[in-house]
Amino acid sequence: MKGIPSGVEIPKIRPVNDQILVYLEPDADKFSQAPSLVKPESAKADHVFRIGRVCAKGPGNWHPKKPHRIPVDVEVGARVLFVKFVATHTKTAESIQHTLGKDFALLRSKDLLLELDETVKLEDISQ
Repeated sequence: MKGIPSGVEIPKIRPVNDQILVYLEPDADKFSQAPSLVKPESAKADHVFRIGRVCAKGPGNWHPKKPHRIPVDVEVGARVLFVKFVATHTKTAESIQHTLGKDFALLRSKDLLLELDETVKLEDISQ
């Protein structure tokens, strides 16, 4: 899959509802140092941003009043930005990483902050 190093085995799972399987880019922690990002002084070190690549996605949640699903608004293969804490520092996230491997996280679609263009480099964002 584009953007994932060769040799990395993507888990054969199918997320449900609005869940998204994300491969965590190894150098993504550099992004958390970007001076242009506004972070409150009270933010903990674990509350930094991460970049990942969508490997699989669920079909979306059911609409509360109509008999159809609301599709997940991100495509497989997209580069996404999210808060690291959500993906790696909760009890559920730790269990998922123990099962899938430390290079992957399972997120809800509402936890994604941005979809990044392929041409965007971390250095460009931090200027």
